[in-house]
Amino acid sequence: MKNTFDSKKPALWITATLAAAAVVPAVILLKRAKKSAGLLWDQTFSTEEILYQAPFYSFSYDEETAPLFRSTKDHELMIREGDDWKSLGVMEEFSLSQDKFDKLFFTGRERELARIRRRNSTAWRLDVAEDQKAAFYYLLQQRNGQVYLAYGYHTDGRDSIDSQASIIRWLFRLIPTDID
Repeated sequence: MKNTFDSKKPALWITATLAAAAVVPAVILLKRAKKSAGLLWDQTFSTEEILYQAPFYSFSYDEETAPLFRSTKDHELMIREGDDWKSLGVMEEFSLSQDKFDKLFFTGRERELARIRRRNSTAWRLDVAEDQKAAFYYLLQQRNGQVYLAYGYHTDGRDSIDSQASIIRWLFRLIPTDID
């Protein structure tokens, strides 16, 4: 075996070793990315933690009373009301920015919220205009696989991403659950 490694072309062995060392981490990263991308859709989620509640409302949730959410493989967002699931609509991918996320909170925790935005991998948005309040939902998947759901209102009555007067009322960190 010693004669094999003592060949007159050590560059060949160095190149082969470096190629093998590069392939293994690449395969691991690709498997991990594929696995985390599939975690967002066709899942039922419960609330692991409520990271933010707007301070000027009288009604609030805790982890036990927060609603259950379901995402379908067709990117539809559903909410559980009693024993039934209600469709909120189909989510659309969008670019998460400081104006459309960080500035919609009334809190002293700007750094934590900016960190969530910076670590975000993919953001999905849904605008719902059911009543006088035009509501919106953000479904955020982080690079580490964590999932957040933000629920807010367009206070100017517009039901689009162009609304200039929007607030986020709740920010939930979600975890997959087996509850159907």
